[in-house]
Amino acid sequence: MTIRKTMTAVGLSLGLAAAPVAVMAQDSEEPNEEQGIQTMDSETQPMQSEPETMQGDTETASYDDAEVDAFADAVIQITEIRNSYAGELQGASDQEEQQQIMQKANAEMQAAIEEVDGMTVDRYLAMAEQAAQDEDLTQRIGARIETKMQ
Repeated sequence: MTIRKTMTAVGLSLGLAAAPVAVMAQDSEEPNEEQGIQTMDSETQPMQSEPETMQGDTETASYDDAEVDAFADAVIQITEIRNSYAGELQGASDQEEQQQIMQKANAEMQAAIEEVDGMTVDRYLAMAEQAAQDEDLTQRIGARIETKMQ
């Protein structure tokens, strides 16, 4: 039962951790203000933002231990950043203030990913998307996160 709870928590962490960075990585000419806010509030939104990209793919990427370690490090850092901004976001007085907080958090998350040795934002997003569809990869990442968090 403990492993099942851990995997659920890791799955949520992966989705929630990827969401704010995914918003930052999108090159939209007309940004949707609500999208950034929803990614911090919704547990289902993160992996629904770009579902078509993997549906047509029959091949799955294979990640070595170093890549999984780097990804786990990035997830831990992003989760800490997200948690540090959660209270500030909830205390925001209006959508404009929420948007400013999200932009600040997204920039910090993006920088944190880039600081992890062997990780880029694009690589992080690809691995997060793969993990959402690959239970074995999710378990490998979860085990690394659990080990690193002890």
